[in-house]
Amino acid sequence: MSNTPVAVIVGLKYCGGCKPDYDRVALVEEIRRRLGDEAIWVRADDPTAELILAVHGCLTACADLESCQAKPIVAVTGPEAAEAFVCHVQTLKR
Repeated sequence: MSNTPVAVIVGLKYCGGCKPDYDRVALVEEIRRRLGDEAIWVRADDPTAELILAVHGCLTACADLESCQAKPIVAVTGPEAAEAFVCHVQTLKR
C-alpha cells in the first residue's frame, strides 16, 4: 500500500466577469501550476468534486453557488486569497 496522497478534486466556478478587478483566468492558471498533481480540476457541478473554488472577479462575490452548497466552498476575490487556497489544498494533502 502506497503512502502517496491522493489528489484533491477541485470543482472550479467562475463568476460572470461583469467587472473583474484582476485577470481571473491567469490567477487560476497560476494556482493550477503551483498545485500540480496535488489537485484534479473539474467543473463545479461535477459530483466527484470534493471542494469548490469560487473565483470572483471583485469583492461583490456574486457567482451563483446554489448548486455547490453541499460541498465546502473556498471563495477567491483576488490574488491574496489565491495564496490561502493553495496553502489550504496543500494542508489537506498532509
